[in-house]
Parts: sequence; C-alpha cells; structure tokens
Amino acid sequence: MFLNYGFIAGVALIGTIDWLVFPAVFVLALIWRVLPSQDGVPILPAALSYHWLQVSAGLFYFPVFNRYSRITDESPYRAMVGLGLGCVLAIVFGLRNGIDFMRRGDHPDSAEKPHAMPDRSLFLLYVLAFGCAGFIQLIAWRFPSVTQLLVQLTFVHIGFLFLVFNRCLERGNWLIFTSVLSVEFILGFTGVFANFRDPVIIAGIALLRVFEKRQVLHWLSVCALAACALMAAVFWTSVKEEYRFMLAQGKLPTKMSRLAYLSKIDLRQNNGWGLMDLLGDRIWAIYYPALAYAHVPDDFPHTNGKYYLETLNHIIRPRFLFREKSTLQSDSEKVRYYTGQDVAGAEEDTSIAFGYAIESYIDFGVPWMFLPIYAFGFLVGIFYQALARGLNHRDLALGALMVIAWYSLPLFERSTVRLWSYAVTNIVITGGLAVLADQTLLRIRPVKSGNVLGRDVTMEDAS
Repeated sequence: MFLNYGFIAGVALIGTIDWLVFPAVFVLALIWRVLPSQDGVPILPAALSYHWLQVSAGLFYFPVFNRYSRITDESPYRAMVGLGLGCVLAIVFGLRNGIDFMRRGDHPDSAEKPHAMPDRSLFLLYVLAFGCAGFIQLIAWRFPSVTQLLVQLTFVHIGFLFLVFNRCLERGNWLIFTSVLSVEFILGFTGVFANFRDPVIIAGIALLRVFEKRQVLHWLSVCALAACALMAAVFWTSVKEEYRFMLAQGKLPTKMSRLAYLSKIDLRQNNGWGLMDLLGDRIWAIYYPALAYAHVPDDFPHTNGKYYLETLNHIIRPRFLFREKSTLQSDSEKVRYYTGQDVAGAEEDTSIAFGYAIESYIDFGVPWMFLPIYAFGFLVGIFYQALARGLNHRDLALGALMVIAWYSLPLFERSTVRLWSYAVTNIVITGGLAVLADQTLLRIRPVKSGNVLGRDVTMEDAS
C-alpha cells in the first residue's frame, strides 16, 4: 500500500516540482492505514481525508495545471502546509490512541449486531427527520440561547440519510439510492451554504463499503459522484455571492423560487479556468494562516494559551445557562490583526476563516502547539469508540458515528473554539439521542446473544 502511494507521490512530485507533495501523500496514506473503518465503512479515514484536502489541495492543482496562485506567490505557504500536515497527524494518532485505549480488554462478539429497524421504518424515519430538519432551520436563529443545540438536531437527518444509502446499497436498490441522492443534492442548493456537498460525500462513503473493483457499475457510480461534486462546486463558486445577496434581501423566499433563479444562470459567460482557480483557492485554506505565521513571533508574541482558555470558558458556560455570555470573536478580526489584511467581516455578514492550526501556533509555537490538537483527537477517539462498542444496534451506531465524525473532524479552517465546542455538542446531542434510542429499542425488543451472523432482526420479528 505504501509503495503504491509512494509511486503516486513520485509521479506527482515530478509534475509539480514541490517537495511537499511527498509528505502530503505520505500523510494521506497514514490516514487510511492508521484509522479503522466501522463495520466496513471508512468513516474516520474519509473525514480526515477531507481535512487533509484543505491543507494540501493547492500543492497539486496550481502547479500541475500551471495556474497562478496568490497563496504560493504572496505567503510562506510551505511552512503553513507543514504545520497543517502536523496537525492532521496529531489528530489521526490522537484518534487512534483514543480508540485503542477504549478497546483494551475487548473481546469481539462472534455475532453481528442487528439492525434497529426494517427498511420501511428506516425510510419513514428518514423522511420525518428530513422534514423536521427543514422546520428547525427556520426557527433556530430565533432562539439565540439554544441555536447551536437546535442546529445540532438537524444533523440527525444526515445520520438517517447515511443509513438509507447504506441499506439501499446492501439491498442493491440503486433506484431509491439515486432518487434520494438527487433530491438531497438539488435541495442542497437552496440554503445559504453549500449543503449539496454533504449528501454526495456521504453517498460516496457508503459506496466505499460495498465497492468491488470488478464491478463496472461501482466505478461508474464513483466517477459520477466525483463529477457531480466538482461541477456543483464550480457552479456554487460562480453564483454564491450574488445568490446570498438575493437571499439576504428576501427576494427568494421559497425553495422553488431559489431553484428557479439558479436554473436560469448561464455559466458560459464565465472563465472556466478562473472559476477553477477560485475554487482551488477556496478549498486550500492556507493563505491567511500563512500570512499570520510570517508575523509570529517576530511582530506578535506567542499568547501562551489564550485561545484555549477562551475555548474552555466557552464550553463550560453554555449559552442556554449563561445568556449574558458574549458572542464569539469573528475570525475576520483575527485575520485583520495578525495579517494586516482588510478582509470582509461581520459588517458584511461574513467571516474569513483563520483556523485552529494557526491559533494553536500563536498560542504555543512549535512543537507544543500539537499537544492540545492530539488531545482533541484522543478525546474524540474515546467517545467515538465508546459509542461504537456500547450501542447494541448496528445501524444506530453507524448513523451516530457518521454524524459525529463528519461534523466534528473534517474542517481545517475551523477556529479552536468552534472545533472543540462543535465536537462536544455533537457528541453530547448525537451520542445522547443514539443511546436513548438504543435503550428504548432494547426495552421493546431485547437483543439476544448468539444472533445469526448477518441476519437482520426487524420489528416484525419482535411482534
């Protein structure tokens, strides 16, 4: 496996003439080598691969296609990419060590965990969660003290979506798989953010579980998902500024009006390479952290844990109990302070990402900056494995772990306080709901030892 990745890295190195390509590919190989799959689903490797992409994407795109990038021309990007790769490794080994810590003394069961519900019940619950997520999104921002908790509840829908994808692929039902994905993908364009991304990636992760190299349909499906993701990202890059302005003005009040507006946009007037460059610049979240790196510690001293103290204070004082708690500092303010760049901020109803990696560097410098990041991965790994081991139903475990991993781990550009607080909220809410559902199902239908391997226990079996 490492030889294969080494060969790819060697070819890419010749094409890009950037030595950082090799360590970047090596880190990607370690992600897939070190992190375990869950029930055959590469949940953690996929989440950390997306994290890795935001650190490394520009190393491949801009040199290979000979495109100009302000990142490579105007910032010490190599140093920041190195720190970013170090952060990815810290999270990876933290996760693995946390999982191994919880696995000590475990004896794997000879029986497979049963499904929590039959196909029809799962699909009905998915539809219900889909509807509830839309309603919660409408009201969440009206209650500032519990907004984060309400938003977290909407992720339950993603957990059920993942389970529906898994079940469809297990049954070979490609029609429902494609239909659900299409609806989710299209409606993902009707929000403020790029919500079309999640169903495509989650479908891809589910597909990896059943992927067989000799199946042409599987190869075609993977290629189709990759093409959809790329085209959608380019399209969104082109339209998002004007589209968000229209949403802010209240000119597109319904989902249908938004889809009608988007369908009339003609991209043929745009420069295709220009859009690709903008997308590459957006994905490669290195520019502003690299500019800040150049000023610390020469112009600004290390802050000795300032950002982590703010994070601890934010976590132990939830807003629904401490309503007087001040709002979080905009990342744009940090960018302005440490880089001197006049970037858009709260006054334009936006925020320019700064990222936990540069904040940890500002706090502690190298090498101590990696310790709290490793601790983050270790703690997430502990709770991840605790749920994987403790939940008695296979699909509940997969859905909960998917939500926790995908919404806690993949964003390199997330600030320290948001990285930790989102992970804590995610684990508490998602994990708590999964445990509650698991115990409720056990009361209705106890799981007996010695279940036949691979047999699905359904609600009809219990009745």
